[in-house]
Amino acid sequence: MNTILLIVQREYWTRVRKKSFVIMTLLGPLLVSIFYGFLIWVSMAEETPTYRVLVLDETPDAMGAELTATDAPGLVFETGLPGDLEAFTRLMYEREEVDAVLVFPLRAFENPSSIYLGYKTPPSIESRSGISSAVEKVLEQRKLAFYEVPQSTFDEIRKRLDMPFRKLKESGSLQSDDSLIRTALGLGSGFLIYMFIFLYGVMVMRGVMEEKTNRIVEIIISSVKPFQLMMGKIVGIALVGLTQFIIWALLSGLAMGIVGAAFAPDALEQARQGTLQTQAEVGGINTGEVLAMIAGINWAVIIGSFIFFFLGGYLLYSSLLAAIGAAVDAETDTQQFMLPISLPLAFSLVISMNIIKNPDGPWATFFSIFPLTSPIVMMSRIPFNPPAWQVLLSMALLIVGFFLSTWMAGKIYRTGILMYGKKATYRELAKWLFYKGNS
Repeated sequence: MNTILLIVQREYWTRVRKKSFVIMTLLGPLLVSIFYGFLIWVSMAEETPTYRVLVLDETPDAMGAELTATDAPGLVFETGLPGDLEAFTRLMYEREEVDAVLVFPLRAFENPSSIYLGYKTPPSIESRSGISSAVEKVLEQRKLAFYEVPQSTFDEIRKRLDMPFRKLKESGSLQSDDSLIRTALGLGSGFLIYMFIFLYGVMVMRGVMEEKTNRIVEIIISSVKPFQLMMGKIVGIALVGLTQFIIWALLSGLAMGIVGAAFAPDALEQARQGTLQTQAEVGGINTGEVLAMIAGINWAVIIGSFIFFFLGGYLLYSSLLAAIGAAVDAETDTQQFMLPISLPLAFSLVISMNIIKNPDGPWATFFSIFPLTSPIVMMSRIPFNPPAWQVLLSMALLIVGFFLSTWMAGKIYRTGILMYGKKATYRELAKWLFYKGNS
C-alpha cells in the first residue's frame, strides 16, 4: 500500500507542478468566459444585412403593395414596379443591391401556395422568416376583410395563453417549474464527466506509453509490481483531475460572485427569502423565479454525485486505457483498441440527450445502472431525483465494474508493459488475461 501511495504522490506532484497545468488551471475559466463573452458580443454587434426584394404583383387588388409595412429587420420590399417575370429577373441581375423577386400570381388570394420567392442571393434564416411572416400578415388581413371579421375579435381569439407550470407538492403548496434548469444541469454535468474521463484517461494511457517507450518502466518494475504501478498512476492522475476541477469550480464561483456583487448584490438573498418582486424578464422568464429555482436545488447532492461518478467513471475507463497503453508501442497502434472503449462513452452522451425527455423510463433506468454508461447517464438523471435504490445500485455496480476492469487491465498491464516490437492483437490480449504468473 505504501508503494502505491508513493507512486500516487509522484504522479500527482509531477503533473501539478508543471507550468502547463498551473497556466491552464488558472486561465481555463477565464478563457471559457472570454470565449462565450466574445460570441455574445459578436452576435450583438454584428449588423443585420439588408435583403432587398422586388415584388411582382399580378393580383387585381394589389396585395403586394401592403408588404411595404413590415417589422422584419434588414428586409426591404420594392412594390409598384411594372413588368412581367422576365423583366423583373433582368432587373434583379442588373441591380447589384437586389437579392430576390417575390411573385404574387393572379389568384394568390384563392391559392396562397402559388406565391413564391425567386432569389439571386440565398436569404438567411431570419430573412426567410421575415418574408414568410410578411406574406402571411397580408393574407391574414385580406381574409379578415373578406369574411368581415373585426380585427379586435381576431386578436382576442388568437391571444396567446401563457399558462404557468408549477410543481404541486404533497403538502399542497406550489413550487416553480424548474425542469429546464434541471435538464441543463443534468446534461451539463454529464458532458463534463465525459470530457474529464477522456481528458485524464488518455493522459494515463500516454503516460504509460511514454514510460514504456523510454524503457523507464524496466527500472521501475524492478522495485514495484506492475499492478502497483498501474494503480498509482491511475489514482495520482485522478487526484490531478479532481484538483483542477475544484479550482475551476472555485474560480468560476468567484467570477459569478463578482458579477453578482456588481449587478445584483441582493438578488439571490431576496430570492431565497421569497421576497424578490422584480419583474425583469429575459425571454419571458422571470429573473427572480430563476434565481429562486437555482437556490432551491440541492447542490450538495449534485456536487457529491458529480465527484463520485466522475471518479468512478474515470477509474473504470482509465484502467482500461492504461492496459491499452501497456499493450502498444506507439500511439498510432491504439486506434483499434480505442473504439470499443470510446463507443460506450459516446453512446452515453447521445442517450442522455434523448432519455432526458423521460428520466424515469426503462431505458434511462437501465443505462444509468449499467457500469459502462452509468457515470454520464445517471449524472444526467440526478437533478430529477431518481429513486434512491437506483442511485445506490448504480454506485455499487460502478464500484464492482471498476474492480473488474482493474483486474482485467492488471492482467494485460503486467505482460504488455514489458513487450516490445510486437503488435498486440485481441487474441494476444485474451491470452494475457488468462496468463498465470506473478502480478
